[in-house]
Amino acid sequence: HEVAVDMLEDFDGVLMVDDYAGYQAARKLLPKATLVLCWSHVRRGFIDAQKSYPECDEPVELIGELFEIERDLPDWQVITDPKLRADALAHIRETRQARSSPVLDKLLAWAKAQRTLPQSTLRKALEYMVSNWVDLTRFVDEPHAPLSNNAAERTIRGPVTLVSFHLGSKSKRGTEVAAVFYSLIESAKLAGKDPAAYLRAAVEAAVADERVLLPHEM
Repeated sequence: HEVAVDMLEDFDGVLMVDDYAGYQAARKLLPKATLVLCWSHVRRGFIDAQKSYPECDEPVELIGELFEIERDLPDWQVITDPKLRADALAHIRETRQARSSPVLDKLLAWAKAQRTLPQSTLRKALEYMVSNWVDLTRFVDEPHAPLSNNAAERTIRGPVTLVSFHLGSKSKRGTEVAAVFYSLIESAKLAGKDPAAYLRAAVEAAVADERVLLPHEM
């Protein structure tokens, strides 16, 4: 949690995480951050339990409905006009309250009706969802919050694969430099910029003693 606080102490916004204890311990030390939890992690628990508990078909289907609702919503992050962005966020909130809330009610009602064995995969899936219910459902009233951490988890596949090729960065400084470049490259992709072109422009700006822009600023 100390690392999370060190990196995020000035972060002001929605922080999508999983149930890792370090984030929960850091919660009180990050007063500006709004923690929300990932529904894909919840779904994964029920998928694992589904092999032995066919009744998990229902929560898997209901969670699928939540994702279907999200597919119809606008991507507010790519909207640059303040008025249009505010309208998009208002639409997201209204849609989630009208369509997602009833699905969540069904999920919670189903969970409360279950009787499970201790240490069973179904019990673990249920406890994960119910114990984190507040953070999991915060997205309904917080339109900035995504439903899952899937986008971030996809972006770390590249660095993880690359580490297996070059067998690590060999030093703390090497790791820090690699982390900076990984972040810049993935941020460039998110901003719709060619990573190689961005890095070249950044280096040219640095050599010319000019301000180095972040990908979304170019």
